Amino acid sequence: MDRKRIVEKHSPMLNAIEPKAPLSIGNGEFGMVLDFTGLQSFPNAYEVPLSTQSNWGWHSTGGKDLYHIGNVQMEPYNGVPYPLFPDDKEDAYHWLRKNPHRVQLGQIGFVFF
Repeated sequence: MDRKRIVEKHSPMLNAIEPKAPLSIGNGEFGMVLDFTGLQSFPNAYEVPLSTQSNWGWHSTGGKDLYHIGNVQMEPYNGVPYPLFPDDKEDAYHWLRKNPHRVQLGQIGFVFF
């Protein structure tokens, strides 16, 4: 096994700031969106948030379990039921679309003086 070739294959090189496409790394359980420093030092250089999230960092807004999937109309999409349109249940539809969701755990970066 050529370990150097395998590691180099997965070693990203950033040559320019891509405001809409920062580097994202993770393993499915934990993830970070990074800037050109390899941290989150320059969040204002990007149009998307530089975030840190994990599978254990979830929360709900507007009350826990305020609505349930039975509160909205389900529509089939490729044979799978989804709540596609709010119809007359707009509050329930939008709450379920947003909740629960991953919470931003923080930003890690250099501080320049």
